[in-house]
Amino acid sequence: MALTSNDAKNASYSKTQVTGTVFFAPAGTPLPKSASEALGSVFKNAGFIGKDGISWKVKTESSSMQEMGGRTIKTELTSYSEGCTFTLMEYLRSEANELRYGAANVSTSGAGTTIYHAMPTSTPLVLVIDTILSDGSLDRIVAPSALMTEVGDIKRASSEELGHEVTFEFSPSTAINNATSVEYIGKKSGEAA
Repeated sequence: MALTSNDAKNASYSKTQVTGTVFFAPAGTPLPKSASEALGSVFKNAGFIGKDGISWKVKTESSSMQEMGGRTIKTELTSYSEGCTFTLMEYLRSEANELRYGAANVSTSGAGTTIYHAMPTSTPLVLVIDTILSDGSLDRIVAPSALMTEVGDIKRASSEELGHEVTFEFSPSTAINNATSVEYIGKKSGEAA
């Protein structure tokens, strides 16, 4: 098999989609199976994401076996976890507050919004992250079992933007071959299959 040359066209930046970047739905919601498949009506748009984007976190641990002379003779991967961190920028958006505080703790009416600051639930969500690559290709990551595990501080000051920094950890899911997430890279917007 011949080696292929390096190609700068394969390098990419990740840009937001006009229609949204982070979407969420209750666990068990049917999952999209491609980068271009329309999300079901149950998915909610979390709104604008902060300028630092989405930080993807992968953690691995390994165990090494040593022989009596001190040499490592075998190393095995013992754990793998994946998750992401991002900041919800639309502080007044109901869906952003529902993602941060839980839908049961947020109510909106003509008079305004009420948010109960309570301990987050331990119920995972389906998280979908949609971006566009530099060449216009669609990039979608689907995490069927995403649990919010950390929230950042909020500084209330006239010089600071309000936003909710949230961290999600992903659990393996039988819906995607026991993986923690699945990534689909598809055709450019408007390009025929």
